[in-house]
Amino acid sequence: MLLAAGLGPDFRIHHIRTNVNRRNSEKGRLSFANLVALFLLWLRLVAAIIKYRPRVVYAFLSQNATGFIRDAVIILTAWIFRTSLVVQFHGGNFGNFYAHAGTLWQSLIRFVIGRLNCLLLLADRFRPQFQGLVQAERIRVMLNPVDLASLDQVECSRNSANGIFTILFVGLLSPAKGFVDLLRAVPRVLECVPEARFLFAGEWLESERNILFGENGQSLDFDPRVVRDLWENACMRYGSQLKYLGIISGEEKNATFKSADVFVLPSYSEGLPMAVLEAMAASLPVVVTPVGALPEILEAEVNAKFVPCGDVEVLAQALIDLARDPVIRRHMGIANRRLVETRFGPGIVSAQLAEILREIVHSR
Repeated sequence: MLLAAGLGPDFRIHHIRTNVNRRNSEKGRLSFANLVALFLLWLRLVAAIIKYRPRVVYAFLSQNATGFIRDAVIILTAWIFRTSLVVQFHGGNFGNFYAHAGTLWQSLIRFVIGRLNCLLLLADRFRPQFQGLVQAERIRVMLNPVDLASLDQVECSRNSANGIFTILFVGLLSPAKGFVDLLRAVPRVLECVPEARFLFAGEWLESERNILFGENGQSLDFDPRVVRDLWENACMRYGSQLKYLGIISGEEKNATFKSADVFVLPSYSEGLPMAVLEAMAASLPVVVTPVGALPEILEAEVNAKFVPCGDVEVLAQALIDLARDPVIRRHMGIANRRLVETRFGPGIVSAQLAEILREIVHSR
């Protein structure tokens, strides 16, 4: 989206795909194939630096051990070639990753992070996680952009008028995203709102390797059999009122957002989730937990209903309240669309990124 919006005529960008794992379910695994993929990535990076002589290397920062190894290879290679480093952190749980790392790991993390010229965060509330690792003046805040063109503003409460109330979950179907909590809330919601249906979209993850701790430090080590049993029992009991859509993208994803009445993502850890922003662009009210950048970006009862992490009863009640109040849903949806238009448009974010990059280059 940022490339399409354009950073300006004085930028030329060369992209290297840095994914070592093809699927999210493979994240956190250390294997021979991953090491080979990492070596090939390093060769592509060195070749690109030698060929293009970039003024800036722009990369991303992980919050797990295997991902950080890849990031360290990228960062240290660019540092050796004396290239400015701008790194963006999309998560919200680096503090727990660092706190649970061993002494040697922490030394490596401090050394790698100390090479950065600029660290981009999604919200000011993430700054304390990097205190002592990055100089305060090198930290900037930059939001995620939202593809507004494909998610035209639509009228809320359209499905409930036909006797169906659609609750949409988009994200990894994993404990860290609150998938288990939402499944446990389903019986209470359907008891009070029998016309409701739940749509689940995303990659299925029965266990966690990427996010091991919630933002408050609680373990997210769920038994995969418990997750599977919850899903199968719910499907047997409620049938067509629960539907798994798989991984969706493009027009299918946009149409799914437009068909929903409420979006829910009761995560234990977030940065600034794209699924929430896309739901807001589709004029949907959202039910979320106060994690990541969300409590800094969204106003309670204006843009979102906030529910505590892991509180199934409060989660269910928030969904029931929205199902019973189409006026609140409409007002919240309008406010959400207005918010993404004014703060998250690709043109707005790309202009901000261009300013940061120019500043970094000129400072060198």
